[in-house]
Amino acid sequence: MEKELDKVVEEIMSTPNVNGCLVADHQGLCLASKGSAHVDSAETDNKICLIQRHGTITGAIFKQKGAA
Repeated sequence: MEKELDKVVEEIMSTPNVNGCLVADHQGLCLASKGSAHVDSAETDNKICLIQRHGTITGAIFKQKGAA
């Protein structure tokens, strides 16, 4: 599973304007993190944090606003 998760994180990070990615389990344990994966707010003037839960896994993607 670790190699599959690493592959997904690398794919997300290769998306234009993505600054960071974080994946956590249902207890909040970080399973993978890459780039600038911290946030003081879910949205600022130039950045946004997208969060999605799928089953017991939660993912967050940090990216620049206004990006295609």
